[in-house]
Amino acid sequence: MSYDGSGFVKSYELFAGIHRNIEFKVGNEPLNFSAIREDAPANEKLTYGGLINKLGYMGEGCWTIELAEPQGEQTTGWIQYGTDESNRVTITVKPSHGGAVGSETTIYEQGSVEFKWASWGTVMPFEWNGQTYYLGTAAWSTKKPYAMGGRGVEEAEDYYAASVFSLMSGEVGSMSATYQLREDIRAAMMQDGYTFELTLVPTDIGCAYYPAIRDVKMNITQQGDGTETTFTSEWQGQKFSKDSVGVWVYDARLYKDEKQVQQNLSNCKYSCNIQEKVDLEGQNVSAINREIENELKKFPVQENDGLYNNVVTLVLPAGELEGQIVIPQTNAIVTVYGNDYGQGRIATTLKGGIRFDNNNTNHVGFIHFIGEGKNVEWVDEENEIRNEAVYGEGQGAPEVCLFEGYHIAIHSTDRPSWGSQDSVYINNNVAICQDGENGGQTIMRNNWFVDNNTAVVMKRSVSVDYLMSFKNRFINNEIDLSNESENVLWLSQNFFYHDFDGENSWRPILWEEKNGILVLNNDGGLLYDSSENAPAFMDSNYNTSKNDVKYLNFLPLFSTEGDSPKPMAYPLARTQDCSSFFYPNWGRDGENYPSYVLWGETISEDDLNNLRCYSFDKQNNVVTGTLDFGASLAEAEN
Repeated sequence: MSYDGSGFVKSYELFAGIHRNIEFKVGNEPLNFSAIREDAPANEKLTYGGLINKLGYMGEGCWTIELAEPQGEQTTGWIQYGTDESNRVTITVKPSHGGAVGSETTIYEQGSVEFKWASWGTVMPFEWNGQTYYLGTAAWSTKKPYAMGGRGVEEAEDYYAASVFSLMSGEVGSMSATYQLREDIRAAMMQDGYTFELTLVPTDIGCAYYPAIRDVKMNITQQGDGTETTFTSEWQGQKFSKDSVGVWVYDARLYKDEKQVQQNLSNCKYSCNIQEKVDLEGQNVSAINREIENELKKFPVQENDGLYNNVVTLVLPAGELEGQIVIPQTNAIVTVYGNDYGQGRIATTLKGGIRFDNNNTNHVGFIHFIGEGKNVEWVDEENEIRNEAVYGEGQGAPEVCLFEGYHIAIHSTDRPSWGSQDSVYINNNVAICQDGENGGQTIMRNNWFVDNNTAVVMKRSVSVDYLMSFKNRFINNEIDLSNESENVLWLSQNFFYHDFDGENSWRPILWEEKNGILVLNNDGGLLYDSSENAPAFMDSNYNTSKNDVKYLNFLPLFSTEGDSPKPMAYPLARTQDCSSFFYPNWGRDGENYPSYVLWGETISEDDLNNLRCYSFDKQNNVVTGTLDFGASLAEAEN
């Protein structure tokens, strides 16, 4: 049950299928696995019925619910805590898919003009009021053109619309192009008599059933004509399931007086994950590798045009392991978890590494990795085994891991190394080396980088627009980010600290050990330092403090290779919880370090005083103009 401000909500609507990361609470206390134990007292037990097939405990207070398809008059399920029926929640189950794709339905077949167009289409230009805009299918979750993508049917419902975009940078249609969703322009055009239509068209790859589709109204706030305005517009909610896997085409059209002005086709492949869990046994890594190889041989080469993905979770035994775990070539997406992962604890220690030979987006989690020491490059040079924790062709995106003593902790040669979450990197030569140009998980958040020679090295990547980074803490690293690429990289909303004057003896305490099990300090999903003396930068008027070491302590340390552009990192977090920020003012010799001012934000006179603002051309990596603000000075240069 959830509280909506006036009372507890006891009914919900959900699609049939499996729903993850559900939280049950009694008062403020989350329920855990004990609530579904067979021997649980009746007044402390979760029971369920109707269309609810199964409850499963994921760990850390999160559950899964498996809902059956509604049949006839049976459309609901229920969950109850204890014996009091007032503690019952009713769930109305909606069908997980729409109607069947019939023989008379228009289908874009492989090889057709429409299919080829949709395979490369992103946006199409049109003119309105003397300006060039672009028609495309917008996805609400990203506010970007929805094109050439892939999405799992297990993901939540998303919303789509035929809408308008402005080109912000790059070349139209290229992977480097960036766009801004313009619902303000769509609203103005509709008042001017234009109509926008979006149709979902099946292809001959899968597409047996339509997804569940509904019309919804969505609100978005944009600048408009210089004022902040909220626009309400029509979108399509679409929820895909295993019955609607396939390559679907989004047909976006623009009309004026029933005459077509422009059309854009784009596609997306919706695939289904088939889950498998394997509990590995024994402490001998060679035997574990043989067991992994035998298990992964069970999965055939992908069929059905890659619409069904095998997802395998390998659970390592508790205790200490030593050696190199190898994930062989396989079409499966592999997750390697340490033992006791369901409780959010680290019960497995690996003195060695994990090599992914499968070129997929894989994951590792709940493991304490220990290397040979940060100055040791090779574990076994003759056999080409480097002192790296997670490496190889495939990505091994970490979650809830501890890495210490590696020459490079995370180093994929083909997929991203960027996707670390909820993990700690301490005393490594390089924590993360981003050196792959293929896609994968590219969100880096809620990590701690402490006492590393270099926290992150940037060599190559997919478009940096996909590399998100926030709520990370960079503490006393010699270099926080070294950019060796040609890209301008932003590390906004992260916390940086360096004890330049040696006066602060702060050593973050990030975990505790209980009976050989490590528990990272976690408060509501945020990793935190429990030492109670974490520094914070709370000055409000700091624009003249550029040489004050107490100010410099909280600025990032960046390095570049050759002509690589310097990274950006504004705004900076004031405290370790990354909830409040400040905008540093570098001096005139700061090259590409601009003071950062958010578009549309109001700045107080005190904050503006002595601030220097740069106009920066991100595409060409040059500063195009400068504004200096003094107590009574506003001087424009260039």
